[in-house]
Amino acid sequence: MAFSWAMLYLALAWRTAEATQAARQTLMFLLTFLSSVSVPLATMPGWLQVIAHANPVTCAVDALRIGAACHDRGPRPGAGGLDLAGGSPAAGH
Repeated sequence: MAFSWAMLYLALAWRTAEATQAARQTLMFLLTFLSSVSVPLATMPGWLQVIAHANPVTCAVDALRIGAACHDRGPRPGAGGLDLAGGSPAAGH
């Protein structure tokens, strides 16, 4: 959400779609490159671990990895959550 507001601010300040999109692409490239998308945090140099740990892309990727790992186990009886594949309550399976 904060990223969207930052891009909106840039769009209003620069007033051209091309300049705003170039800035967004550059920022997303840097955020992705400085995250744990391709390389585990433990194998990074210390200074890069600090940057990657504070990076919102790392948080999003970690959440997706945890969600993908937990999805293989199937719904737990009585969990009361939603089954992401079907959208039905997990307790009703």
